[in-house]
Amino acid sequence: MRAFLLSFILLSSVIVSCDMDRSNHRIPDRPVLNEDFYQASLKSINTTIDKNPDNPEAYFRKAQILKGLGKYNNAILTLEKAIKLKEKEVDYHMLLTELYSQNKEYAKANAAALRAEQLGENSAVFFARIAYINEISGSFDRALHYVNKALMLAADDASLHLRKGMIALKSQDTTAAKSSLIRSLQYDTTWLEPYQLLTDIYIAEQKYDTAMVYLQKNLQANPTDPMLVWQEAAINKMRGNTEAAKNTYRKYIQLAGEGPEVLKNMADLFVETKQIDSARLYAERWQQLVPKAVAPLLYLARIDVSGRRYVSAKERYTAVLTLDSGNLAASKELQELNQTLWKIERSRLPKRTEIEIVEPKEIKRLELPKKN
Repeated sequence: MRAFLLSFILLSSVIVSCDMDRSNHRIPDRPVLNEDFYQASLKSINTTIDKNPDNPEAYFRKAQILKGLGKYNNAILTLEKAIKLKEKEVDYHMLLTELYSQNKEYAKANAAALRAEQLGENSAVFFARIAYINEISGSFDRALHYVNKALMLAADDASLHLRKGMIALKSQDTTAAKSSLIRSLQYDTTWLEPYQLLTDIYIAEQKYDTAMVYLQKNLQANPTDPMLVWQEAAINKMRGNTEAAKNTYRKYIQLAGEGPEVLKNMADLFVETKQIDSARLYAERWQQLVPKAVAPLLYLARIDVSGRRYVSAKERYTAVLTLDSGNLAASKELQELNQTLWKIERSRLPKRTEIEIVEPKEIKRLELPKKN
């Protein structure tokens, strides 16, 4: 691989003045790769090209500079000039592969990569790069082909096993994904991403105990990461460990503050344990955060019904329908509540005394005397 480094482009124009006295000698600072640096480098290399327009290496360096400036189209055009002058230079095709990838022209990136491979490039890093290009372009079979080629050269590279696992996940092959992710951890236990991916896989498979094992590995490294704490609470909830879920959601609130979703989840947990007053407390805090939202009002109405606070429930249902007159659930539940209230009112009325029904006496028919 070429040993040219972009940071040395300006060496010909930089004058370093040093005192020969060791006590005053200072190593020059490393150049900062900002836009000013790249612009100065571009000016320098353009001068070189003007002096020698048939120098492919100068075009290659200019393409590198333009890439650093984010001008990928210009870099591609410049690099094509270098390739025209020296087509069988593998580094040129490798850079072209990267530029097309940055430009999201994945078919052209693959074509450039194939040419680099034909010219003899066969490093694990190169194959991994081609695997990634195919992965992000959705060509998962081709991505898997190249990551396997990389693994043949670097079988103990944890990052390659992680990449293979991610490709398998995108291909919806969770069995292969788990195998590769676990293998990556055999070579490097400090990687956190495999633990997270395995956690997600086992949650999807409803294997919550195994999911928790992998999540705990992440939590050991990041105990105050709100998203990890949230996931821990969610797993506890799915495992039916209600009290642990409550405590973990409280920890999340300490780390990230209150939000509608966490307050609703807390209310749900208290409903499950039939602690209606506590459920109402969290639901009211949820409603305060989004006062014009229908969901918390409807939730509170239902809590009031379960707690037999019918008057309050009726007020909340009415408020829901004021915000959303077409809410069918609220309309139906309010109608059912009105029927319940009617039955309650009816049951409070004094019982009517039964009126004795007197059967009418038989009336004898009078016969008139017959006329002669």
